[in-house]
Amino acid sequence: KKDGIASPADILSVSALLGVAVLGISGVFNLYGFSLTVPLSVLLILLLTHENGMVAGAVSGITFGLLATMESGVPVLGSFAAAGMAAGYFSRFGRPGAALAFITGSGLVTFYSGGHTDMVLGLSEVIAPALVYLSLPPGLIGKLRSGTSTERAFPGRMQTLLAESLHEKSDAFSFIAETFTYIAEKDLLTAGAADGAFFQKTAASVCKDCKKLSFCWKREFHRTYASFFVLLEICEREGAVRDEDLPASLTEKCIHRAALCDSVNRMYAVYKVDKLWESRMREVRSLVAKQLSAVSHVFSVLEKDVKNGFTENRVQEDILRSHLTEQNIPVRDVAVLQRHGGLFAVTLSCDGEKECVRETVSHALSVPMEITFCRKGQFRLVPTRRVHLRFWGEALPRDGSEKSGDSFDQLFLENGVYMMLLSDGMGSGKRAGEDSRAAVSMLCALFSAGFDTETAVSLVNSTLVLKSAEESFATLDILLLNTRTLSGEFIKAGSAASFIRRDGKVHTFSAPSMPCGMLSSPEAARLPVNFSAGDMIVMVSDGVQDPACRAQAPDWLSEAIRNFTEDEPRALARHILSLAKEKSGGKVRDDLTVLCALVTENGDFVA
Repeated sequence: KKDGIASPADILSVSALLGVAVLGISGVFNLYGFSLTVPLSVLLILLLTHENGMVAGAVSGITFGLLATMESGVPVLGSFAAAGMAAGYFSRFGRPGAALAFITGSGLVTFYSGGHTDMVLGLSEVIAPALVYLSLPPGLIGKLRSGTSTERAFPGRMQTLLAESLHEKSDAFSFIAETFTYIAEKDLLTAGAADGAFFQKTAASVCKDCKKLSFCWKREFHRTYASFFVLLEICEREGAVRDEDLPASLTEKCIHRAALCDSVNRMYAVYKVDKLWESRMREVRSLVAKQLSAVSHVFSVLEKDVKNGFTENRVQEDILRSHLTEQNIPVRDVAVLQRHGGLFAVTLSCDGEKECVRETVSHALSVPMEITFCRKGQFRLVPTRRVHLRFWGEALPRDGSEKSGDSFDQLFLENGVYMMLLSDGMGSGKRAGEDSRAAVSMLCALFSAGFDTETAVSLVNSTLVLKSAEESFATLDILLLNTRTLSGEFIKAGSAASFIRRDGKVHTFSAPSMPCGMLSSPEAARLPVNFSAGDMIVMVSDGVQDPACRAQAPDWLSEAIRNFTEDEPRALARHILSLAKEKSGGKVRDDLTVLCALVTENGDFVA
């Protein structure tokens, strides 16, 4: 009661005690044909994980999963562990986040295991306890929370176990990806099977009851088979075969020429559909293999992060706890994690005003800090950035269209990288907007989750390829700017040129590339750039670069940006839109979008 549950070892002990109690209760109810093992275990995992993070979720999930597996014989350990980690991570968003993450985590295990109900958690066994967890009074949850605090995150042994678990998952997804790749390559080697099926079906419908069957298909098999290849070539060239098109080898001996032509034409229509679907299936298998490879890569990166990505700074944690106590800020949990590259982050669970917490942490660590996350007493702080960006984005839909086919967003990531996104969907209007919004939303989610650039772009590309049977294209124009080192890059996939105005000069960044969704493998161009304070960044859609819709885009944007001397992103964006509309004769022939950002120096920055 005095110290609460302060370590994963305590979570393990309590989980084991409660798990054995659950087995006892379930044993009684099993007499009446109903088991409470899984529902009660799910509820207790959510309660123990509540705002305690991934470690508590993993420990309680593994413990309850092991006991439930031993009792029932159903291997739910993996489902409990994965869903528990997800719930622990998303508990920072409150009970709804933890419950939804647990349901989603168990659902993903169900999906990737092929949906075998005897191997994974049933959906009803997860949703019911999640609803009970959500309906518990806040006062009760608060009392439970006050006694649980994983103060020392990632102890050595648990860190090793988690890294080993992530390594196993990475290998599993990699194996599945290799299997899909092998299947796709095998399909290419057996592509001639469809031709053989075409010949067999055609011959079966015409030659089955023919008196000359044995003569044509036994004595002269090779000659007949070669003649059918000629018929297939004629169909592919002419679209259909006629009686006069039959090769001499068939006209000399076939007594059902009219029926043969009719059967060939009918079977060729089926053959074309089969070939189309075979091609589509090969493409889908290849894309699924790439997506699974991306997931395997993410698990591999997580494993490295768990092993070597950060270390705890216990000394700074004690100093920070002392300063917060002196300022009368009740603190429940403190973690100072030193990441690779010297960057560190502070995670707090305390009751205090945002500005007071920020100032106290900055003073305690002697480094200016800024808050990147704040929700329900949970704070996350990182060292302040070297530069800030004043951003403005504005768009105009094409005349006659209510919605723009362009989409954009901007995001500051916790690793100190600022991101600007612009996507132009194929065409304009609602359909184009759906594709571009899907691309932008996916990229924001993937970059926020820690995916690297190549993996994120590859996943967006494969999603657009698989999105529908119709063509689904979208350009990508991405800016990544490290706000501490001022290094960055433009990433372009079929997008228009981007510009940087610096000291009265305008630098243009463009590269030939294809939009996402056209090819199974994306061909994004990466253009590195070093930024400076005072830079004005401009990104535009194709409609702005070529407002008159000519064959070649006019080179007028550089001059317009150079001549506009104000350091106001909103004014520059509107000025460019006004000029673009003027150059198209007062009409908006294509969707117009302009993003502008001014790089401003932060005087509080400490290297």
